[in-house]
Amino acid sequence: MDTIDRTILNALQEDFPIDSRPFRVLSQEIQISEEEIIQRVGSLVDNKIIRRIGASLNPRAVGLSTTLIGMDVPKERIQAVADIVNAYPEVTHNYQRDEDYNLWFTIAAKSGKEMTRIIGEIREKTGIEKIINLPSVKTFKIRVRFEV
Repeated sequence: MDTIDRTILNALQEDFPIDSRPFRVLSQEIQISEEEIIQRVGSLVDNKIIRRIGASLNPRAVGLSTTLIGMDVPKERIQAVADIVNAYPEVTHNYQRDEDYNLWFTIAAKSGKEMTRIIGEIREKTGIEKIINLPSVKTFKIRVRFEV
């Protein structure tokens, strides 16, 4: 990743243009061509630096249930388990921690029943039994921005 990639990553996190050609708008701000920014973003996606580009919505406002899941995953299986978890479009965040429960992710599902199904599938596909399920009770909104 070079300085331009870092500039693009920072720009994508703030004030993403609502425009029929958002990358054209960003390219003008960053002062590179629209083609180059599209190519660079594609490369960042291919290299799994960018997982998704999209709006962050209040899950409850659109009728979704959310939960935070912690899993105790053997260190040598972290990537394989993370790949299984990340295959679910309902998973919105996934990160590793240096604790006993070392893989944490959030799920936003249409219902409690759907949530139970997803967690059960993940348990079955990964073989991980030590799972903490912390359903959302109250929403605390924080501004998250990763300076790159």
